[in-house]
Amino acid sequence: MVVYCDNLLALLRPFFYSVKKVAGLKHAMKRTPKYYDGSLPTGRKIGDLLPEILTDLSGKFSDQPHLILEAWPQIVGERIAKMSRAMSFDNGILKVLVKNSTLLSLLVEHEKHRLVALFRERFPKVKFQDIFFKIG
Repeated sequence: MVVYCDNLLALLRPFFYSVKKVAGLKHAMKRTPKYYDGSLPTGRKIGDLLPEILTDLSGKFSDQPHLILEAWPQIVGERIAKMSRAMSFDNGILKVLVKNSTLLSLLVEHEKHRLVALFRERFPKVKFQDIFFKIG
C-alpha cells in the first residue's frame, strides 16, 4: 500500500530543511514545478522520506546532554553529588559547579581523570573531552 501524504510533507518541510542545513545532507528534496499539470500525484511517499530524516536525526541526537547531566550523581557518588551539580554539556566539555574550594581542588587534582574515564565508558558514542569545575 502506497501512502501519499501532502499534509505531513507540509509539516515536515521546514524541519527537514533546517535539519538538512545542520546535518549537511547530500541531496535536497525536489520541488514540484509551480504550474505542474501532469497525471502523476505530486505527493511524496512517506517510505522514501522518513528513513533518511530519521537516520540524520538519530545521529544528531545521539549525544543527549540531559542524560550526561542526570548521570553525574550516579558516577561521582552520593557524598560528592550533594556538594556539586552538573550544569551543562557542550562540545564535549562537562561544566560542574562545586560548593567550595576544597572540593574543587580534590576533584581537579585527584578525581578528574577517573571521572572522564567513567563518562567515556558509560557514554561511548559521545565525544567526551574534559570536565570543567567552577565554584558556585
